[in-house]
Amino acid sequence: PGLPLISSLEIFGEPEEGLELEVLAQYYGGQPGQHKVQWLRRVERPDGSLSRVRIGRANSFKYSPTPKDVGCVLEVSFTPVRIDGLLGPPLRVQTNAAVAAAQPRVESLTLDGVFTLGGTVKLQSRYSGGHEGKSRIDWYRSSTIGDVPIEEPIKKDVPDARTHTVTVYDCGKHLKVVYTPVRADGVAGLQCTAMSPSIAEAPAEPQAVVVTRGPLAVGETVVGEWHNIEHPPDAHRWVKVCPDGTEKVILTQALADVDPAQVMRQYTVTPPDAGCQLMYGFKAHKGNWVYSDPTAFVKGDVVEGPAPAPPAA
Repeated sequence: PGLPLISSLEIFGEPEEGLELEVLAQYYGGQPGQHKVQWLRRVERPDGSLSRVRIGRANSFKYSPTPKDVGCVLEVSFTPVRIDGLLGPPLRVQTNAAVAAAQPRVESLTLDGVFTLGGTVKLQSRYSGGHEGKSRIDWYRSSTIGDVPIEEPIKKDVPDARTHTVTVYDCGKHLKVVYTPVRADGVAGLQCTAMSPSIAEAPAEPQAVVVTRGPLAVGETVVGEWHNIEHPPDAHRWVKVCPDGTEKVILTQALADVDPAQVMRQYTVTPPDAGCQLMYGFKAHKGNWVYSDPTAFVKGDVVEGPAPAPPAA
C-alpha cells in the first residue's frame, strides 16, 4: 500500500462553549493505526501574529470548548498513521467561526456555613457561559405568616456580597439568595435561588426574677428564681435599693460552699428593709451577675441609721 493519507477532514458541530465538536476524516492507504489528533486554539498576539495552543486530550476525536476558547477559532491537526506505524502527511482543518459564548447560567448554587446567631454564611456558586461579569446577588429573610410567604430584603454594605453574618433578625427564619448570572458583555441569564436551613432561634438572655406572695412587708418571705441558663449559677445574692437609689448587698452565697440541694434562694424581709426595694441576683457559670428588676417598696416605717455591713462577696 501507499502512504497513509487523508482525503477529507471536517469538524462537525456548532462552535459554542460547552457543545461537543467532532472531527471526521476520510482515510486511505492501508489498515489504519492510531492516528495523531491534536486540537488547537488560535490566539492572536499583540503584534497581530497567531499562536496555536494545544487543548483537549491527545488523539481525541471530540472536544467541548471551554470559556478560554470563547472568541477564538479552533483547529485540528490530523496526522494519519498506518497500522505498521508509518506516518502520512498531516492535514489541518478549522472551525467555520470563532467559538461563541454560551448563555450565562449557574451550574450549582448553595449556602454553606454556620446557621446560628453570629455565624457566617457563604454563597458557593459555579458559573458557566463565557467569562463571568458582575453577577447580581440579592439576600432575603424568608418566613411565613400562616400560609403567606414573607420575604424581607437584606441590605448589604457591599453590593453583591457573597457572605452574610447571622443576626438576631434572622433567627427563626430562612436565608434566601437570588443569583442572577451576568456575562462579561452584560448578558444576563436565568435567576437561580438557594435557601438555607432554618436559622436557630437566638438563645434567651439569662433572667432573674423575684417571686412574692403578696404585698412586701417586714416578715414576708420572697423567693429568687433563675431562668434561661444551662447550669445552676455559681452564686446568688440579695440587694437592697435604698430610697436615695444606692444599692447595698445584704446577702451573698456561693453555691460551691453548700450542698446545692440545700441552697435557699429565699429571703425574709427585715425591719431595715422597710421603705426600700429588693433585687435578686445570680452569677451565671463563667459569666456576670444577673439581677432582677427591683420589687415594690417594702411597707413599714423606714429604719434610720446605718445599714448592716454586707458579708464579703
